[in-house]
Amino acid sequence: ETRFLLKLSVLALCIGVPIAFALIPSFGVTGLIVCALISNSASLLIGIYWTWKHYEVKPDLQNSARILVSSAIAGLITVVFLFLFNSAPWIMLAIGCLLFLVSYLLFIPLFGAVNFEDVNNLRLLFSEVGVISKLFGIILKIVELPLIIKDRISKNSIKKI
Repeated sequence: ETRFLLKLSVLALCIGVPIAFALIPSFGVTGLIVCALISNSASLLIGIYWTWKHYEVKPDLQNSARILVSSAIAGLITVVFLFLFNSAPWIMLAIGCLLFLVSYLLFIPLFGAVNFEDVNNLRLLFSEVGVISKLFGIILKIVELPLIIKDRISKNSIKKI
């Protein structure tokens, strides 16, 4: 549906340009981020509605909420840490990225957005990519750790009953 996607992109552009002229001079990068969020949200909502009407496909809002909560908590942890930590900007960027990534990867399985089947599917998907598969293997082990802990806790609580 490239014609429809083009219309959505034009809509986002028509909404984004006036908002950009209003927000970016006053708020700088923050205005740019808000502008992108507003302009893309309109076309996203119309695209979701169109997809639902034509293909009867709905987004999984429950899983999206789990991902949002995981991301928000990881972001909050990162912001608090960086607020307390003072160093060179490149060091803060590197530590912030690493802290967010690790905490996000730990919270996603804790909130149930990812399960063992998802991890195994991702492992299979990236198994043929050479060196990159080893990097994703490490990432998937981080994701798998909370799943294993949750599984052991639930098995122990079932045994006690």
